Amino acid sequence: MNFHSETGSQTKLRFGVMCSGDELPAAFAKSVELLLSDPRIELALVIVDTNPPLRSTAVQKAKAVFSLRRALWALHARLFPAQRLPCYKPVGMSQTFTAVPKIRCSTNRKGKFSEYFRLEDIEAIRGYRLDFILRFAFGIIRGDILKAAKYGIWSFHHGDETKFRGGPPGFWEIYHDEPVTAAVLQRLTDRLDGGVILQKCIIKTRQCSHGDNLNAIMWATTYMPLRVCRDILNDCAEYLEATPSPSNAPVFHAPNDFQMVRFLYKTASTWLKQQFMSVLFAQDWNIGIVQGSIDNFLTPGFQPRVAWLSYKKPDCYIADPFLLRIGSKLKLLAEEFDLRTNRGSIVETDLSEGRQAVPLFRKAIDEGVHMSYPYLFEHEGRYYCTPEAWQKQHVSLYAYDIEREVWSPMAVLIPNLAAVDSTILEFQGRWWLFCTNHDDEVESKLFLWHSPKLLGPWEPHPGNPVKMDVRSSRPAGRPFVSEGQLYRPAQDSSLGYGGAITINRVTCLTVQRFSEEPVAHVTPIKESPYRRGIHTAVSSDSVTVIDGNRLVFAPRFAWRRITDKARKFVRQDKASS
Repeated sequence: MNFHSETGSQTKLRFGVMCSGDELPAAFAKSVELLLSDPRIELALVIVDTNPPLRSTAVQKAKAVFSLRRALWALHARLFPAQRLPCYKPVGMSQTFTAVPKIRCSTNRKGKFSEYFRLEDIEAIRGYRLDFILRFAFGIIRGDILKAAKYGIWSFHHGDETKFRGGPPGFWEIYHDEPVTAAVLQRLTDRLDGGVILQKCIIKTRQCSHGDNLNAIMWATTYMPLRVCRDILNDCAEYLEATPSPSNAPVFHAPNDFQMVRFLYKTASTWLKQQFMSVLFAQDWNIGIVQGSIDNFLTPGFQPRVAWLSYKKPDCYIADPFLLRIGSKLKLLAEEFDLRTNRGSIVETDLSEGRQAVPLFRKAIDEGVHMSYPYLFEHEGRYYCTPEAWQKQHVSLYAYDIEREVWSPMAVLIPNLAAVDSTILEFQGRWWLFCTNHDDEVESKLFLWHSPKLLGPWEPHPGNPVKMDVRSSRPAGRPFVSEGQLYRPAQDSSLGYGGAITINRVTCLTVQRFSEEPVAHVTPIKESPYRRGIHTAVSSDSVTVIDGNRLVFAPRFAWRRITDKARKFVRQDKASS
């Protein structure tokens, strides 16, 4: 039998699961399923919690209801129980656990919440020589059990440990108008909420519904244990021995009645505002030209002078600009979105020297599905484009015929992937492709692929998703090198889709590791009619193109949007039933 070695040469990682029986909430079951999808990881022990559940006495229940302190929260929890959320749906694990040894444990409770394992149980668990234990049961665990596995006990905390301890998870972010909701996977220590942070993810807060927000953050964490395991197997998990979190954030509890009234008013008014705006208003994007390189955006406080294109096609807008010199022409490709068909296609024009107003775009690529983000690049004297067309479920490469001035499909780089904003570059002798996935937290999860050649074979990075942060994951233009450092523009959608751009400095890019850090934040141009958003920035020949967003009153599309919402609601209702 193989066990993990310090050199990373092991072929198997062994883990245990702490649970209350043969069922797990769906999100936790998914974490176990993902772990077992890797042949180098095996489930070696199930540790069953046999403690009787802590139940409130009849007097305590009556006090909670009639004290008028938390009656509304109790009523809300009864009307909308978390157990009905998809993330908490019970999943039977008996088939997975059948051939796995089981140890049944009851703990000694000390104080109000602390639980200590009996020495004989700890020694029995140690006998299975586990690499780690996933905790889905028991309470606040303390004592020698925390060292029973080589890499300790791992536990989810659904909240930003630096801001929100306690619970209910996913609630206080909405209450306090936090634009993002975070979660961590931590290695437990004896200090409450003071574990070693192994992974952290950040998603956009669903401001209209506690249930939606809780469900989203629960599902967002499922990949974390597998990500840590792959880092261990690839000798990339130094963070396992990092300093525990020093958080002294306040500990939250269930909201009182005053807080619940405020919460219900906040969520209802936010929902009504969103419905009103989405029915009667439409986005209007345009492309702007900045004289100068994108390097200027790395300068703190840089405010560019922007010349916006004179684009005035009825019921359409242009966005996602990409610029590249092809021969003697400075070619501009962009998405042209038609509000009447709710679909985008790729258009192009030649940007004349010294002229910002572009009166005419012509069709470049149109595959009959929504297309956007026409990523442009050059390689060995040829010019290529990888436009987004996630509905086709693959990443397509188009080549440009200079003589005929047409774009033609050349190859499928990655099949069976609903890739969004595919961004390709050659760096340090290898090809890299960044994207998000339309079907998996499209604004938050960053996926990375690599290949020795442009045409492949392309392989997924072992750390996928290599990042999960709604503030700096989704690509926002062509990466660039400045003073020997690689930078990657990314969208910040924490305050709304395409709200700003974060420029990240890539600190490590190898077939085993990826890391980056935010170094600049590009907000919409203040002195501009398009000051509501920005989500693309690309340079070529000391010219930078960006896009900008504004809202326009568009009641003519109201009825179609209402019917679209109704159809979507019916589909969701059928799916949930």
